[in-house]
Amino acid sequence: MCTVTWVRRHDGYDLLCNRDERLTRLPATGPETRELRGLRYISPLDGDYGGTWITVNELGVTLCLLNAYGSESQEPLEGWTSRGLLLADLADSEDAQDTRRRILDRDLSMFRPFVLLIAAPNWTPTQVRWTGRSLEMDGTVRPPIVSSGVDERAARDSRREQLDALLETARRPNLSMLERFHRSHVPSRGQLSVCVHADDARTVSLSVVSVREAMIAFRYEAGSPCVRSEPEEVAIARIPYRLG
Repeated sequence: MCTVTWVRRHDGYDLLCNRDERLTRLPATGPETRELRGLRYISPLDGDYGGTWITVNELGVTLCLLNAYGSESQEPLEGWTSRGLLLADLADSEDAQDTRRRILDRDLSMFRPFVLLIAAPNWTPTQVRWTGRSLEMDGTVRPPIVSSGVDERAARDSRREQLDALLETARRPNLSMLERFHRSHVPSRGQLSVCVHADDARTVSLSVVSVREAMIAFRYEAGSPCVRSEPEEVAIARIPYRLG
């Protein structure tokens, strides 16, 4: 379960992600600067499998992965591969087209269904959905992107209604407004609120990626976003193109 929103700026964009998980999952580690095939990127790591659900590289390309609970898929013969490991292998994508090309070249049959959001400077966010049988590309998505293991349609409709109401009262979307949305319990605290509180699951972190002309910052708050915690922050310089 997750909720993802974003807002564009003249020099980049901001992207926010609530990660919702079962209480039985191991805690994730906070964001760190890593390197893949000569390109630096920032990501936290999943505590169970070592992959990730969100990453941004020094070119300003952000990838965010959500589970697609509503899609049907047959069980693979040898078990599933963690979807977070796929995202970690795509962390050095040069742009949205590169990410899409590499996904099309992959055998995805060992991954459960997922939704991958690709954000990049000067590029309209793109959604890639793996249904378990086929790939669907959508370059016209609008926030929020939502996944829920309880009732995905109800969660999506409820959170979209909340965000639309906020947008109607704001002169223009901004980071502060989106943060309020990600910390909220409207219409009521529970399994359908943006900040999830359920008997067996909850929102376990808030990630805020800010891509600017010269700098990329990743701010991470562990725990429920409705209870502000001391953030972990990592920043790297943004580069215009891949070196070497």
